Amino acid sequence: MQRIAQLCGLLLVGLLLGPGCGADRAIPNLGANTPQPEGDTIKIGMVTVLTGDLANSGRVDANAAQLAVEQVNAAGGILGRRVELIIKDYAANNDEAKRLAQELIDQGAVALLAAEGSGASAKALEATVPAKIPILSCCSTASTLTNPANDGFFFRTAPSDAVQARVVVDLVKGTEVPAAFPGLKRGAVVYIDNGYGQSFRESLTQEFRTVTDVSLLDYFPYDENAGDNELGQVVQQIVGRDNAEMPIDFIILVGYDVSGGRFVNAWYRLTGQREVFWVPTDGILSNAFVDTVKTASPQAFTKLLGTAPAAVPGTPDYEYFDSTYRATFPGSDPTASAFAPHEYDAAMLLLLAIQAAGSTEGPAIRDGLRRVSRKDGGEQIYGPATVAKALEQIAAGKDINYDGASGAVDFDANGDVVSGYQIWQITGNPPAISPKRFIDPAVLLQ
Repeated sequence: MQRIAQLCGLLLVGLLLGPGCGADRAIPNLGANTPQPEGDTIKIGMVTVLTGDLANSGRVDANAAQLAVEQVNAAGGILGRRVELIIKDYAANNDEAKRLAQELIDQGAVALLAAEGSGASAKALEATVPAKIPILSCCSTASTLTNPANDGFFFRTAPSDAVQARVVVDLVKGTEVPAAFPGLKRGAVVYIDNGYGQSFRESLTQEFRTVTDVSLLDYFPYDENAGDNELGQVVQQIVGRDNAEMPIDFIILVGYDVSGGRFVNAWYRLTGQREVFWVPTDGILSNAFVDTVKTASPQAFTKLLGTAPAAVPGTPDYEYFDSTYRATFPGSDPTASAFAPHEYDAAMLLLLAIQAAGSTEGPAIRDGLRRVSRKDGGEQIYGPATVAKALEQIAAGKDINYDGASGAVDFDANGDVVSGYQIWQITGNPPAISPKRFIDPAVLLQ
C-alpha cells in the first residue's frame, strides 16, 4: 500500500493512470521524430486529484495531459528538449494543492496544469503567482478565479461558471424537464462550501434575479469533507424550511461526484423517498456519482438532467483525440471525464506556448499562450492531428492558432474561453451517463 501511495503521489510520463493508479509501459510511437534523450528536460507540473472526490475524472484528465506530452515528445520535443510531466495528487485537499505547487516549482517545473477543484487552483495560485509561473486549468470553473491579482498567470480551457449558471437556469425554466415535473416552480440550491460552490452560488444568484416564474427556497451549503450525518442535516434543514403550500420540486446540486451522490442518497433515505427533480452540475458528472447512487437511489436517474462544459461533438479534432486516447490507454474511457479534451488542450497549449516563447521563463510562457491561441488575424489553424507541423511553423518564426479537441480555445483578456455545454442524463441498465443535447457557444454569447 505504501508503494502504491508513493506512485500515486508522483507520476512521470511513461505511467498509465488506470482505475487503480498506474502501470509502467513504453511511450507509444506517436510521431516520426525521435524524442531527445533523457536528462535536460523541460518540466511541466500537474496538480490533480487521484484519490477522493473527483478522482475518477482526475485519472482520466491526467491521461489526457500525458497524451499531449507524449505526442509532442514524439514530434521532437520543445526547444530541442524532451518534456517531462510530473503529476502530484492533492487528494481533494486544497491546502495540499498549494504545498504541491510549491514543491513542483522547487523541482524545476516551468508551468503547471491545475486542478479539478477551483479551491485547489486558488490555493496553487498562492504559490505560482509570486514565482511568476503560469497555470493552465482544464476544469477550475469558479468565476472568482478571473482575478487581476493573478497578474495574467492564470488561464483555463473551460468557461467560468458565470456561463454555466445561465445554462442551469435556462434548463430549470425550459421544456426538457420530464412530464412528471411539468413547470418547475420552486427549488433549493445545495452546494459544496468551497471555492467552486461559493462562486457558483454567486453566479446563480445573479441569474435568478431576473427570473420571475421560478423561485428558490434558499441556498444550502455542505462542507466538502461532510460525512453522511452532516449531509443528512442539510436534508433536514431543507425539509424543515419547506412550505407545504408551495413545496420545492427541484434541487440544483453543485458539488462533486461522490459527496454529491451521498447527498442524493441521504435525501431519499430521510424524506421517505420524496421525489424531486435533480439538476447536478459539472463537478457531479462522473461514473463515481452513478456508482454511488445506483444501488441506494436508482430512481433519481429518471428525474435528472445535468449541465457541464462540453467539447464540440463530432469534429475531426475531437475524434482524433478520442481515438488516440483510447489507443494509448486501453480500457480507459475519455468520456469518463467531462474535461478530458479540455485537459489535453491545456497541456498542448502550454507546450506550444513554450515553443513560441523560445524560453522557459514564466512571463515569456504566459505571453506565448496568447500567441498560439487567438482569433484575431489570419494565422493558420492547427489542431491535435497537426501538432508536429505546428511546432515546425513556430520554430520557423510563424504565428499559429491552435483549435483543440474541446473546440476553439481563444483566450480573452482574462485568460478565459467560451465553449459549448451539454445537457447530460443517466439512462440504461446498467445506468450510464450520456449527452442529451449540445449547446453551441454562439448561443451562449447572444
